[in-house]
Amino acid sequence: SAILKSLYDEVGLVTLACISAILWNEIFIDGYDDFGNIHHTAPLGEWDIPVLKLPTLPFELSSGVLGLLLVFRANNTYDRWLRANANWVAIVSLCQSIITTAVAADHIPNVLTNQQQQDRYKSTQMLSVFISAFPRLLRKHLQQKFDPDSQFESDMMCLMKDYPKQCESLLKARNPPFRATYDLQKAVSRLRHLDESTKVSLSEKIDKLSASSAECESIYTTPVPRPYTRHTTRFLTIYLLLLPLALYDTLGCNWNHLGAVFASALISFLFFGVEEIAVFLEEPFTIMPLDKFTDDVRLSVEEAMEWMEEDEFLQSEYEIEKNDEKVTSLNVFSFSSQNSDVNITEKRE
Repeated sequence: SAILKSLYDEVGLVTLACISAILWNEIFIDGYDDFGNIHHTAPLGEWDIPVLKLPTLPFELSSGVLGLLLVFRANNTYDRWLRANANWVAIVSLCQSIITTAVAADHIPNVLTNQQQQDRYKSTQMLSVFISAFPRLLRKHLQQKFDPDSQFESDMMCLMKDYPKQCESLLKARNPPFRATYDLQKAVSRLRHLDESTKVSLSEKIDKLSASSAECESIYTTPVPRPYTRHTTRFLTIYLLLLPLALYDTLGCNWNHLGAVFASALISFLFFGVEEIAVFLEEPFTIMPLDKFTDDVRLSVEEAMEWMEEDEFLQSEYEIEKNDEKVTSLNVFSFSSQNSDVNITEKRE
């Protein structure tokens, strides 16, 4: 996993410190056991060198404080991830709601002229383009290191090929998502076939979209306080580097204290793993599937526009059939009138 790969250096350093302490003590002080479990005196035991070991009491007393620091840090970063995810879910939901409201708000095309129908489609199409562009711009704003500028610009040019000036303004804006909300409000004002209450509803949803975007920017630009992060990392590093000295006597019954090596590696993996998870969650936009969110919005917009075209086609077919029925009824009425006139004439004769 990604966590395991990222902990090679930290776990390796603690394991190396444990092996170094064991070799020091066995070479200079305690001696060692060979593969036949025969104990040998220390090769350099005549030297007066202190043994590298510590009592377990300081680690028992400080482990609670270290645990609280790790828990608070993990909870804080997990809360950042939850907020980021909730805001992106809200953004996707609001984009889908805006386009469906704009498309489905008017289903009475027979009260509109052909020119009004064309204007309705063009204005809705413009709104759909800006809705598709908004999450892409926000993703780029939050993932600048992970989205190449050249690829992003070409994608935006392809998406907004019918609106090159607006696309250029978005790419040059200081805050592209904020500029996109401005263009969305203008696009809503061009939906002349909608009543004022529907426009107000759309405008309120765009305001909520802007609020969610601002919340994401706040998470992106406001990291976890550095003193807290640094103190936790230093405390954890010192604790785990000195831990093998406390395990030397505790696990001394194993062959050449080999149990201390495995115990140190396992404990360091677990503790550093919690810290590494907190590091991952501290920058939630680097691990969130923002591509999936933007694709969901794009596909939803495309489907909504297809539904609009289908409704207009079905309505036009209905109008044609209705007109044909009127013509048929008129012909029948005219034919029956002619027959009645002929019958009246024959009776008079």
